[in-house]
Amino acid sequence: MATNEKLTSVHWPTGELALVSEGLTPSCCQFALAIWTRKPPQLGAAICCLARDKPTGFSRGFMTAEQTICLLNVVDGHRLGALYHVALTLGLRLGEILGLQWGDIDWQAQRITIRRQVQETAGRVAVRNATKTDASLRVLPLPPRLLARLGELWETRGDMLFLFPSEEGTLLRPSNFERHWRGGFARSYTKKDGTRGKSVIVGVRQKASLGATVKFHHLRHTVATRLMEQGTPDEIRDAIMGHGKKGIRGHYAHATIKAMREALEKYEQLLWAQGA
Repeated sequence: MATNEKLTSVHWPTGELALVSEGLTPSCCQFALAIWTRKPPQLGAAICCLARDKPTGFSRGFMTAEQTICLLNVVDGHRLGALYHVALTLGLRLGEILGLQWGDIDWQAQRITIRRQVQETAGRVAVRNATKTDASLRVLPLPPRLLARLGELWETRGDMLFLFPSEEGTLLRPSNFERHWRGGFARSYTKKDGTRGKSVIVGVRQKASLGATVKFHHLRHTVATRLMEQGTPDEIRDAIMGHGKKGIRGHYAHATIKAMREALEKYEQLLWAQGA
């Protein structure tokens, strides 16, 4: 069987015929069949169904260059537009972004410190002065375009504590941001006829024509993927993403930050050269 051949059906060892959609690659079907030899056939069929339902162009957990450009264009001019700029340049987690404060930026050194995160559990929100792991506590260089964008934001929002607060100037809750991202129902209101209704929010994800399976966390995956594609060494990519057991420490700090700056500046140039 040719590796680029598309299948429309698969014969299971029992002789039964399991239909799958066009576009399901042979490798996926072979994987499902391999699972079938060790597990009940329903599991193999489920794998094919899951693969069939994946939206076109988003089967690897990261966005294409075209999708990234579209998203940045959609949020251009939005109150939270710079938040997406940070996410798609530095690859921060949502909680880390919402926890950023103006005091975290060293304008002279052109760096930002990731030292806290916002967590929401069962409707309760907390700002933790610690990140997910020791390696998540990190100092990242700000490439030129992002630095300029944050400088513009400072001029209009520098009197607030957080870089990306709510419309009222308070801490932006992760659940409220997710509603902004995914869309859905907002607060209820009273109609002219006295009945109650709910306003509907069209999410940024929908405006950017991204599938319903695309999560905000996939922006982080996208940055990690692009850094890998441009040849960034694993240890530098891990330092940027906050992976690993240890953060930037000791006499390695200066060299690591220099290498991170080179990687991020190269990535930023490639990102915006694509037309975003």
